[in-house]
Amino acid sequence: MKVLVATVSALLLVDLKTAAVKVVENHRSEYYGISWWPNSDSIVLSHTDFDNTRLDSLQNYVNSEKGLLSFGQHPSSTFLSDPHQILCAPDQQVITTNTGKNCITIYDKNTDFRRDIRINDVPWDRFVTDNPYGEHFNSVFLKNNFLYVLAHGWKKGSYILQYTYPQCELIKKYPIKHKTGLHNIWIDEAENIFACHSEAGGLVEVHSNELLWSSSHASFTRGMAVANDIIIIGDSGLISRNNRKSSCGDLWILDRKTFQTLDFIPLGNYGVVREVRILDTLDEAHPNGVFKNIAALENNESNASLNDEQQNRRQKKLITNQVFLENKNTWEKFDFITGAFAIENSAWLCSQKDISSLLLLKKNPSSHFELSVEYAFDCPKSGYLGFVFGYKGNQQANMLMFVLNYFLWKNLHEKWGKFKKLFWQCLVLKNKISPIAKTGCLTIQRRGEKITIICNNKRPVTYTFSPDELEGEVGIRCLNARFKNFRIKNL
Repeated sequence: MKVLVATVSALLLVDLKTAAVKVVENHRSEYYGISWWPNSDSIVLSHTDFDNTRLDSLQNYVNSEKGLLSFGQHPSSTFLSDPHQILCAPDQQVITTNTGKNCITIYDKNTDFRRDIRINDVPWDRFVTDNPYGEHFNSVFLKNNFLYVLAHGWKKGSYILQYTYPQCELIKKYPIKHKTGLHNIWIDEAENIFACHSEAGGLVEVHSNELLWSSSHASFTRGMAVANDIIIIGDSGLISRNNRKSSCGDLWILDRKTFQTLDFIPLGNYGVVREVRILDTLDEAHPNGVFKNIAALENNESNASLNDEQQNRRQKKLITNQVFLENKNTWEKFDFITGAFAIENSAWLCSQKDISSLLLLKKNPSSHFELSVEYAFDCPKSGYLGFVFGYKGNQQANMLMFVLNYFLWKNLHEKWGKFKKLFWQCLVLKNKISPIAKTGCLTIQRRGEKITIICNNKRPVTYTFSPDELEGEVGIRCLNARFKNFRIKNL
């Protein structure tokens, strides 16, 4: 089976049988969407033609409207801002995620006519890096004359819009509880809706909100293709925007029926994976049939087999993933929101090194309950563990967090503030005991509007909050720390 992969820097042809990777081209601006019309002999691509890392101000967003589509070697006019996924529709239009412009654009290449589909009057996706307010539309899917559009959602959380097509009349919205930053849509014959839960490095089913698979690594899953018996998922790792062009991308191969890992293919340092399409077999995530001109893609650069370093990385990730899935009964009690947790010795849940990770309970407890957990710090000077209350979406904001640090409970003048320059609001508490033990037990009790914190059976500290502050999800966040024996009981 042969797969076409779009990364930031290149278009790659991957043979899943041999794991050979070929560079089809790398001379155009940032690659993203891949599509084609049935019986066409050329590929349609979307390109930003703008440095994605600079999308952090109104002036740069105005200047970013240089994105375009390429039809084989023929470019369209420049009318897109930060385009993501595209789809060649049966009416010869191209359905394009005009992500920076906060809309979906329907484009006719013969007339250059464009029609924008908007859900609100917000004109741009964001003007500053840490306060996005658009929908960040990134994925489109067409089935049975319905167009499905996935919104990343930023702080609002991810959701899917269902439109009629070609009329583009909105008929339904599918909110996705507890999750933000999703990519890709695939709807199977049973009407199950699947998407990449990118921030958690996994695959979810939207209706049940179930995490079906996770890589177990500090992964960012984006790009999905589906054949009769396998699911292919792109993986890029959690990295900064500045490193997206030269980082390594990968592919995970899953069994479609069991969602178990079958294989892992390193792609090399061609940048993060943005899109995955099957060429020579029907791809249910891209219902446009097989591509008729694969030979044209193969006539470029020669195959590159995996080197020893890539082979070692491949085996290591497969082994780690297998251990993670074997301990599924441990982690499936939680719902991953962002980051990834590893499991050590079938007991400890730990955050990936230097990456803050968040777990939320699938079902919220009552207003009178007790949470307790055994903790240990891996890196005392930079590690923390905290109970999260009132989580309202967006992985780094809108929550209360009681932060346990190895040296002491921090205090910022008894008021809300930023903790270590991170972007979420957290309550940081004072404790006279310094340092606290590197290992121990942390307990938090909620009785209505009162929260009581007990660390290693020391004197409890109690704070009172308003109902609005406590309204939301409950969970744990940690960095360079681990925990086990998470318990919850009603009081």
